[in-house]
Amino acid sequence: MTVDVHVVSHTHWDREWYLTREQFRLRLVDLIDRVLDLLERDSAFAHYHLDGQTIVLEDYLEMRPEQTGRVRRAIASGRLLVGPWYVMPDEFLVSGEALVRNLAIGYRIAESYGGSMPVGYLPDLFGHVAQMPQILRQLGLDNAILWRGFGGRRAEYWWEAPDGSSVLLMHLPPEGYCNATRVAFNGDEMVARAMRAVDYERERTVSGQVLLMNGVDHVEPHPAILQLVDRLSQNDGIRARHSTLAAYVDGVRRRVTREDAPPLETVGGELRGGEDYANLLPGVLSARVYLKQANARIQTELERDAEPLSTFAWLAGHAYPRGELRYAWRTLIQNQPHDSICGCSIDQVHRENVARFDQSRQIAEILTERCVQHLNDRIDTSTLLEGRSGVVEATIDLPYASAEPHRRVDPEALDRPVRFWPRDAYIAKVSDGNGAAMPFQLLDEHDVIATVMSRYETPWQLHARRARLLFRADEIPSFGYATFDVHFDNAALKGCATNAGTDVSPVAEPFRAVTAADRTIENEHLRVTVNDDGTLDVEEKATGRVIRRA
Repeated sequence: MTVDVHVVSHTHWDREWYLTREQFRLRLVDLIDRVLDLLERDSAFAHYHLDGQTIVLEDYLEMRPEQTGRVRRAIASGRLLVGPWYVMPDEFLVSGEALVRNLAIGYRIAESYGGSMPVGYLPDLFGHVAQMPQILRQLGLDNAILWRGFGGRRAEYWWEAPDGSSVLLMHLPPEGYCNATRVAFNGDEMVARAMRAVDYERERTVSGQVLLMNGVDHVEPHPAILQLVDRLSQNDGIRARHSTLAAYVDGVRRRVTREDAPPLETVGGELRGGEDYANLLPGVLSARVYLKQANARIQTELERDAEPLSTFAWLAGHAYPRGELRYAWRTLIQNQPHDSICGCSIDQVHRENVARFDQSRQIAEILTERCVQHLNDRIDTSTLLEGRSGVVEATIDLPYASAEPHRRVDPEALDRPVRFWPRDAYIAKVSDGNGAAMPFQLLDEHDVIATVMSRYETPWQLHARRARLLFRADEIPSFGYATFDVHFDNAALKGCATNAGTDVSPVAEPFRAVTAADRTIENEHLRVTVNDDGTLDVEEKATGRVIRRA
């Protein structure tokens, strides 16, 4: 069988891994400088792939802004290929929404520079979620090229998602994305090794299309690859060319969709097997768990708080924070490459990850607070709509003194009034809009420095008690709101003031529905103790009865 051999020049660019982002970036700048020179100098060197992600463009052009025009021309002409990803993520450690945003951001960036590579390129991800064909289809992609997570020995398959969406799947060989790497240093040896790869792929393909990937992690293009293309073409049964992944996909698609083409096997759902084919590296799922926890918290903050509340606030007349949300998402996604979120890089890389998480979290929290305040200012508390029940978590700050005792603040200069509470004020009751008491649980209470912002004054620092509580709300309307009252008690509560000169009351231990220590959690009825082996001792206080090692 005569085969079409697509020799693809590329680099696989781990942005941070065994070096930091900035250390790798300097190598990236050198690489792209030389790639642009090579493409302009030698028209026969037709194409170069920047690993299917667009963040490399940002990293390069931040240091070489004067090269923007050259980059645009190379991408628009189809010689420099980028996208569709923003970064190459781990699919299992990030949310589905993050995967969609990643692709959407990458696609927009690539299009703004001249066009996105129309290939669902997944070369080194540690397994694949079942919905990936569905996600790719929604982006307009009908194909995927992948390596890890699947043990099938053929080169072409159909891959189907749970919703029935399917894409043409091209499976890289066991060597992955580097089956034609290190072939350019000795002419005869180069051709012999490449021929072995062609013969291996000839046995795997039903389409007659063979992919030779000349590149690997952080390598630059070798101009001798053109000699390989010429010498391969001299062999019977081989049509070789310096090609692209998109051309390879087009060739496969044309062949497998012909009426006389043999049927391809369909694989379905999640791909997390085939470790005898390619190492899946499952240990990364639990490496540096604090990274996974931070990522999950911020994703949740963006997806379930900042963005929905921004939409509701916009409907109520607030400006939609499009740029702020875009920045928060991009900063978060910069921590989601497979060598970052997986926790398998050097320590300095992950210290920098923590800083990025903090940046994204701060934006999400401030946007949430602003939108909630905007909605609060417009709530009519005189009525309560009927709706669904649920558990509500709330955080309340109780200022009790100024942290700047030398300073006097004009109340009229503040965005909203500040009320001072006695130092030992505690939450005594939570009630609904009709005054009916509701069960609640105090989760945590501690001292903080709270900041009162003003458009016309410098920030005002206050000593406050921050209380975090849970209560069950029986009437929460869908896509609406309900109002609740939190009642406080203290012998001197009637003396609460609204200025910075209030005296601080003596410290008193506040009421706690539940208290916790390193190994125990208790309320007025039960004490639960965690044993060394993970079992629990449960004590009923009223009777002294203990259930051990539960």
